[in-house]
Amino acid sequence: MEVTIKRAGNLLQVTPALTHLLGPRLTYTKRVQVGADPRNAQYIQVNCFKEMDGSLIASAGFISRITNHLRTCGVTVKFEDCRERHLPEPDFSNLDQTKEGQDDMIAAIVANDYGIIESPCGSGKSWIIRQMCKMWPKARIIITSYTIDIVRQIYADLQEMFPCHELGMAGGGESADKQRIICAVDKSLGHCDLDSCDLFIYDEVHRAGAPETKKMIGRVRNAKMIGFSASPKGRGDNTDLEVEALFGPIVYRQSYQKVQQAGSIVPIRAYIFDTSKCYNQNYMTTTALERNLIWKSRDRNQVIAEAVKWITQELGGDPQILITVKTVTHAVHLGKLLPDFVLNYATMKYDDKNEWARKGLIDPSKHPLTAYQREQNYNRFRSGVLRRVISTGVWSTGVDFKGLNVLVRADAQASAIANVQIPGRVSRASDGKDIGVLIDFNDAFNPTLQQRAFKRFATYRKKGWQVTIK
Repeated sequence: MEVTIKRAGNLLQVTPALTHLLGPRLTYTKRVQVGADPRNAQYIQVNCFKEMDGSLIASAGFISRITNHLRTCGVTVKFEDCRERHLPEPDFSNLDQTKEGQDDMIAAIVANDYGIIESPCGSGKSWIIRQMCKMWPKARIIITSYTIDIVRQIYADLQEMFPCHELGMAGGGESADKQRIICAVDKSLGHCDLDSCDLFIYDEVHRAGAPETKKMIGRVRNAKMIGFSASPKGRGDNTDLEVEALFGPIVYRQSYQKVQQAGSIVPIRAYIFDTSKCYNQNYMTTTALERNLIWKSRDRNQVIAEAVKWITQELGGDPQILITVKTVTHAVHLGKLLPDFVLNYATMKYDDKNEWARKGLIDPSKHPLTAYQREQNYNRFRSGVLRRVISTGVWSTGVDFKGLNVLVRADAQASAIANVQIPGRVSRASDGKDIGVLIDFNDAFNPTLQQRAFKRFATYRKKGWQVTIK
């Protein structure tokens, strides 16, 4: 049997449809939370295709998945590319000197119209993005991510290489013009010329499956689509297939150990502290459990404060320390025990501010943070001027703190993506930095929280990090 696959824009038309073969490969079960309790969910079957006039229509990111499966089933595939234009051949003479592994990564990018690069935090992704802009010197390029901090960092890196008439930015108060290279927050993609884009790059691509984000990216019709992430699989809502629809499969995978051998990142040493004596009680919802046993728990927060004191004495000098928390509530209560730490968060409600000020937990003259203050926190911490920060998830992924010595996971999360992304903040190599220190907590006082801890520790060991029980 012969099947014709036609590509027009970002869609594939498979004729005949052969839905009985392809349907199961283009379907997933989506987890949807019901009500306020994350433990209550319903599961919905989602078809990432539709049938029309005897053909199957699907996103072009599925070209490898569809073609490979049909050939495995003994079907002959004829492919027709009906796109309006194609990215020209790359100019390899523009490339800078590569390090070990970077040649293979560039080769994978060049060889695939759609592809995800899985590589650890600190593996030189920013350098690769710069090379992509140089390899295609006349291509119209959009580089995006989900936070302004990541986008500004990419923009700042590119400013060292490209003049202002070639480089623009959209989002964070900036408005792109007609520059060849545009750095944009994904929420600002509507202000970009998506129809003329030749090369579309998403940093931290595991975030591209969010409903509004995927809808916007779906408007990109003729571009090469490349995504980067240290953890492209493992979304809590099971929507990994939606990301593949936009960016294709993983085409290059680089291990932590390989990047470490190349000198781009340092070994991570994890210390696990015991919290088994902390207060425990049963709660009906996950939010109530976290609020009382994590965010507001003086017992657990005291263990965290003691762990910070221990590692500061152990390392000596003035190590740079970042503590990650899930909510501003946790940041405030933990910050009371660690007054030399600066709080960093996205938003703070005024009612909460007033309550915390009455209780003496915060100085009301310093909160809530403005957008300018958050940007200053980022710049001062990245430059090493600011040495102690407690931050919510606004700094959980994509940020580059080369001088960071210690990362303390107070967040008690357990998602597969968080377990890779959050510790990755401390892996960057820099002068005088031999290891990155990760501190976590074995929350044995509560069965739910201990199961989360076990998942985190399993990820650390799988990555080959040294784990020491304190």
